[in-house]
Amino acid sequence: PIAGVHVELRGEQSADGAPAVVATVETDADGHFEFAELAPGVVTITLSGPGFSMLQTQETLGAGEAVEVTYE
Repeated sequence: PIAGVHVELRGEQSADGAPAVVATVETDADGHFEFAELAPGVVTITLSGPGFSMLQTQETLGAGEAVEVTYE
């Protein structure tokens, strides 16, 4: 687990074609992060921080669904 990682969540594209930034958070001391009450759909999650390579992935969110994933 890595604390202090910048996590950015982008949603569907806006009218100008650029993905909309929905939220940003930092991982906690245990490397965990959470986004609450997101709309269903496909989101792009980008994790970045000093000392390691940026990771970008897509997740599909369902209505009322909790998604739990581990990134390595």
